[in-house]
Amino acid sequence: MRGTAFSTMVVSGFFCVAFVVSANAAPVTVTGCLEKGHEQGEFQLSHVTGGDAEQYELIAGKGVDLNAHLGHKVEITGEKASEADEKSGEKETKEKAHEHLKVSSMRHIAAKCP
Repeated sequence: MRGTAFSTMVVSGFFCVAFVVSANAAPVTVTGCLEKGHEQGEFQLSHVTGGDAEQYELIAGKGVDLNAHLGHKVEITGEKASEADEKSGEKETKEKAHEHLKVSSMRHIAAKCP
């Protein structure tokens, strides 16, 4: 009986933890202008609507080609990321405060940005 009760508690705890982790990683969808970042290989989304920040630094996910839509208005879906998720891991000192977003999908809205 003890073994069964312990197994049930462990499994229940596992599902509870899995739910909390997935709830914190909710996808974010924002719309804005796709631009080059401050350094080579970096991208940013400016003139943002639908998010918590005015600007996002973007980290391309698998299969997402950000170069194809530079200068376009796009809709980006992804998860908030920390600065540690970037390739360089360097601290930002001169840049304006912004959020980081790991891009899982992108949809073209318009060929021109405001």
